[in-house]
Amino acid sequence: MALKNTLLKIAAAAAGITLALCIAAACALWYASKPKPPKPWNSTALTASDAPSFVAYGKELHIYLRYEVQNHTDNDYSIDKNQRVRVMGRYPNGSLTTPMEGDYINIEFPLFIPAHHTAMMSIEITGVVPVAKEAKQTDEEYHEQLRALLNKVGSAFDGLTVFDEDNHYQIDLPKWKTTKPEDKPQTKP
Repeated sequence: MALKNTLLKIAAAAAGITLALCIAAACALWYASKPKPPKPWNSTALTASDAPSFVAYGKELHIYLRYEVQNHTDNDYSIDKNQRVRVMGRYPNGSLTTPMEGDYINIEFPLFIPAHHTAMMSIEITGVVPVAKEAKQTDEEYHEQLRALLNKVGSAFDGLTVFDEDNHYQIDLPKWKTTKPEDKPQTKP
């Protein structure tokens, strides 16, 4: 009888342990399968602090905004056309437009920025076609004509914001200089 009681106690303990393990596994499975909130947008991983340079070229004369973007992370940053990247206009009050990529604005791909380095990011504006440079125009005069066109079509914007959905990076791009920078006085050596 003592052996039978011992076996019953062992069987009851094993059943209790098995039940506890099943409950723990079910809780772990439930916790792993419950939806996780998305991580917040990281707006400090990649930054552009200066106004872009801009130029128009190509057969269709698209305008290109060229930004120097700093990678502050410990990882190389690389994107190509297959990734989910959205470009949106940013109003002075901080609100955003609907995504503009494709029809009006495109990022020049591929883009690669090594960890802790700065590289160029080019935004191609396809929805605005500037006039070709006239033979009598200087490069400076044509550049100011492009600035006037950008000011006209982008007057409502305070800049652009790029959202990389795969990395959850938000890259705030400043607006171009709306007025011609003053020439720096040259110093004599």
